[in-house]
Amino acid sequence: MIGTHEFSPAGAPTPTTPIIETGAFDIVVTVDPDAAPVGPGAEEIRVGFANGVPVQPAQDALAALVAELYPRWLDGADILVRSRFGINRAALVVALILQKAGVEPTVAVQLMRSVRSEFVLHDTEALTWLVAGQ
Repeated sequence: MIGTHEFSPAGAPTPTTPIIETGAFDIVVTVDPDAAPVGPGAEEIRVGFANGVPVQPAQDALAALVAELYPRWLDGADILVRSRFGINRAALVVALILQKAGVEPTVAVQLMRSVRSEFVLHDTEALTWLVAGQ
């Protein structure tokens, strides 16, 4: 999980050139609709949605995304999930994939917080939605 703006100063316009190193990942999932493209060398899947509890169309898109990514992850694909800061929307996608793998949502969040940031899924609405089983 990374944020799309980690390399841009706060308030700077969204970069128009790719910031992901070509070939670093098999699949890049972008959940920030304003993010720059990843460039050649990786398959990019874009599913933009707002922070908070995903509205119904986004819930359907997330379910389809997880259904597509999970078997590819099991097959060893290197997958990067990115959002604006990499701690809410990206974390929600990763948590849903881990949940599909049998990891309890609270354990998935604890794991991500231990390796990414203590602020992972600090969006309490999204966290409550995740833990409640959507």
